[in-house]
Amino acid sequence: GCSAILAEKLAQRRGTEATMAPEVQLGEPYTEMCDVYSYSIVLIALYSAKSEEDFFNELCGNENKNQIQNKILLENLRPKVPSNAPVW
Repeated sequence: GCSAILAEKLAQRRGTEATMAPEVQLGEPYTEMCDVYSYSIVLIALYSAKSEEDFFNELCGNENKNQIQNKILLENLRPKVPSNAPVW
């Protein structure tokens, strides 16, 4: 059925580290919520007027990408929503 097709499509790792959901990066099973995470990162970057990569680099500050990636994956680090983002 449709769930088997969806599961097959979601079995492949896709995207960039800057926008990829943590569970995808960790190789864990994932669902459509991973797309929601990735889309939210893209939206935050758009409202910040920065590319996803620039946004990720800004999040890193003085730390290297591996340190920040570990904080995203293991410590639940998430970017702040810009103050100019619309509220629904």
